[in-house]
Amino acid sequence: MFPARFTEKDEHAQAHADGSLTSNLNAYLPVDLPQNNKAPSWLKCLLNDVGFGILILDPELRVCFCNDSARVALNSVGFDSVLCDDLEMDSDEPASGKVRADIKKFLSCARLAVTGQRKLILLGQGDIQIAAALSPINLGEHYRQHGVLVTTERKTVCETISLWAYGRVQGLTAGELKVLDFLANGHEPKEVANNLKISVTTVRTHIKSIISKTESSSLRNLLLRVAKLPPIRTLSCCALE
Repeated sequence: MFPARFTEKDEHAQAHADGSLTSNLNAYLPVDLPQNNKAPSWLKCLLNDVGFGILILDPELRVCFCNDSARVALNSVGFDSVLCDDLEMDSDEPASGKVRADIKKFLSCARLAVTGQRKLILLGQGDIQIAAALSPINLGEHYRQHGVLVTTERKTVCETISLWAYGRVQGLTAGELKVLDFLANGHEPKEVANNLKISVTTVRTHIKSIISKTESSSLRNLLLRVAKLPPIRTLSCCALE
């Protein structure tokens, strides 16, 4: 079993992890692991539909796979200035400041994951900040060490297409669906009213109706249900190659 938490010794190892910022995440891709350009379309669809960003690194921290959500998440915190399209580290434009510190932290935690440890880190700052979990992943008997599974947070509590499909099944009106969409993304009733240019009273009436139609015990219960909705495949995933 992998350790569930870090010790002071682990933190010390992270702080003193060796290696330069440009020595890893290179363009070499192991032939026996899924690759962005060679992975079957069903696998790409699956890894994109989960909603979370997924990045897989081999024991040498070489990129094996990166879904769209992970790429968007990393770019949102400034990694695009030092990462090429296939997440190759670009040594010609070294990172600086906060981005450089984030990359160093990321690589340090990735090295710990190779040894069988887990870590949750925050990248970016202020309103533009993402959480990334780095965990060991078994890549098969070909490898003596673990690879690294990097998972970034979902962009939204629930994908819009899933939310609207759920609303239609429950018989919600177009107005109620719009209100539910805003509520599911963390907006308070007053904010919903301002965005939809309706009164707060109307918003609360919609909320009461939504709770009744979905047979939820409360707004909190409703939002928990929405957060657990499964993803619905996008049209691009359904296209035959």
